[in-house]
Amino acid sequence: MRARASVAAALFAFSFVLPALGQDAPGPSPPPDTPPPASGPTAASLHAEGTELLANGRVAEACTKLAASVALEKSHLVLSDLARCHELQGRTATAYQEHVEASVLAEKAGDADRATRARDSASRLAPRLSKLRVEVVEPISGLVVKRDGVELAADQLGALLVIDPGLHVVTAEAPGREPFRAEVRIGPDADAKGVLVPKLTKKKGKTLPPIEDPTAKRPEGDGRVGASPVRIAGFVTGGIGFVGVVMGTIFGIQTLIDVGEAEDDQRLCPNKECTPLGRLAIDEAETKGIASTASFAIGGTFLATGITLFLVDAFVLEKKPDEPERAFVVPWAGPTGGGVAAGVSF
Repeated sequence: MRARASVAAALFAFSFVLPALGQDAPGPSPPPDTPPPASGPTAASLHAEGTELLANGRVAEACTKLAASVALEKSHLVLSDLARCHELQGRTATAYQEHVEASVLAEKAGDADRATRARDSASRLAPRLSKLRVEVVEPISGLVVKRDGVELAADQLGALLVIDPGLHVVTAEAPGREPFRAEVRIGPDADAKGVLVPKLTKKKGKTLPPIEDPTAKRPEGDGRVGASPVRIAGFVTGGIGFVGVVMGTIFGIQTLIDVGEAEDDQRLCPNKECTPLGRLAIDEAETKGIASTASFAIGGTFLATGITLFLVDAFVLEKKPDEPERAFVVPWAGPTGGGVAAGVSF
């Protein structure tokens, strides 16, 4: 009887242990966190939207979508569509460069057909490309020349560079010099224009005049303090003449270089037979030749006058302080020419 009671007690205790074990057992661990899907459009979706907009004639929106697709992932397929879009906008230079880049990418991808089509599109646009030449009269230290906010390299200055038609801004600046800014409007269909950056003038600083000591002794001698009016007039006139001669030299050399480059360029003058664009480039160079001749003539006249005034000042007789000499410079013109007359009165 006692053995049966022990077995019953053991079974009763075991029935309570099992539920307790089931309650204390750990449940299955939660699945690890998975990253959320990437948000925002992809290059493929932007390309698809752009081509659809382009097919519906919404060119500006299409170009924006296609450019965003290229920014995410550069593909020759998207570049070709973007070039076609920019061509419809009249941005021929941009479209030309994109066709060329698309042909290179297509060749790397092994797509020979797309590469050929991109090259053909670039060749078709080439005769219609407009150009802009930016030249600098004095390439001083620290000079920075920009076209539409983008700095031009040294080898780009003086060269005919392809550019999209429209309004463009050329700026130039250097330490201690006044900045330069010019606007030029480029037309479509092989238009060519130039911008000449002049010599940048020095910035004018605000300086107070020196205070003269009334008790100080004045120098003895001919009574002239500092440079005489004759010498100042000589320096000014001679300086103007020197600048004119230098400008004439620069324009003359540039004329010879430009004409030679145009005649040697097979795209402008194949077999020395110039195309309209080549003729335009030569005409621009010949215009500089006229400017060179005029600068030489005017500069030479002023330079000779300045030298004359300087020599006159060197041989001025000793004068009293109350009898200052007076210099004069008078332009003259006649039936056979003109010039500048200069002299001094005592």
